[in-house]
Amino acid sequence: MIYELKILFWLVMMLPVLFVLQAGILIATGGGQWGLGARDEKYDPSVLLGRAQRTATNHIEMLAIYAPLALIVAVNDLSSPLTQLGAMILLVARLLFVPTYYLGLPFVRTLIWGGGLIGMSMIAWEIFRSAV
Repeated sequence: MIYELKILFWLVMMLPVLFVLQAGILIATGGGQWGLGARDEKYDPSVLLGRAQRTATNHIEMLAIYAPLALIVAVNDLSSPLTQLGAMILLVARLLFVPTYYLGLPFVRTLIWGGGLIGMSMIAWEIFRSAV
């Protein structure tokens, strides 16, 4: 399996972890009964639960961009030191993004998110170079 697909695997495996963290926060903040119920009434999440929900959503959005890039690299045999470095930068950025978002460190979180975007851009650049 090429490196970029290995990184995709680990990024996908992060998603259930984010969901479990989110559920744990929901239970810890008193929303467990609501979460187990029909959810007919509105539930006002805590600040931390809101951050957990937004982190999971952001991760899904990132996967929607990275997965096709990794697959294009794999199918077209475009793996290179640049795409591998870009994939590693993205993985490290995602691992750092979660705690900085949970802790509410907006500027640092945005810089880390930007690092992940740079990693994906490195992969997209290699694909672009081969397509031109």
